[in-house]
Amino acid sequence: MQISNDVFTSGEPYAAFHDRIMAGGGIMQDMLVASEQGLAEQAIDSAPFKALPKTVRVLVLSEDWCGDCTDNIPILNRLAEESGRLDVRIVSRDAHLDIMDAFLKYDKFRAIPLILFLDDEGNVIGSLKERPEAVTELRAKKRAEIYEEHPEFGTQETYATLDEETRAALSEHLMAMRNETRPFAIGEVVRELSKISGQAVS
Repeated sequence: MQISNDVFTSGEPYAAFHDRIMAGGGIMQDMLVASEQGLAEQAIDSAPFKALPKTVRVLVLSEDWCGDCTDNIPILNRLAEESGRLDVRIVSRDAHLDIMDAFLKYDKFRAIPLILFLDDEGNVIGSLKERPEAVTELRAKKRAEIYEEHPEFGTQETYATLDEETRAALSEHLMAMRNETRPFAIGEVVRELSKISGQAVS
């Protein structure tokens, strides 16, 4: 698929995304703060991106309610800042469903963030959808352990029936799990993005 220059240049930089999430407050602000703080504590390998012979454009489809976006877009931004070789722009998924529907996860889910690396003509040369599979598998395992250890939370299917206090307790456990698995998730995202960046020069 080819992304037009107009679509790419309409995207916002990370700073605008950050400021909007922070201004919105609530759980998404908490998630972005946790993500940026956790990322700051981790060493990451930006060498493959520094080795790029020229700047590569990266388009991200996102929405402000998405936890995977507040997890993974900061990682991409740090790689861009450290390498000086990624021009990252962020656009709304819902405003660009034609692009989203060309990159459905498992051919059926409009999963975000959708991170698209582009060549000079705007052709997509690689993508990361939502999160690496290894992260999905680890967090599913950890989530199942939480439900097993805390029968008061019921099951994932009965979440809507929980009272407000129980939901809050469950949310605390899930946030703690996300933070616990964050170093692994950061490493996997960097690894996947490094593979894609290699396609930019192959």
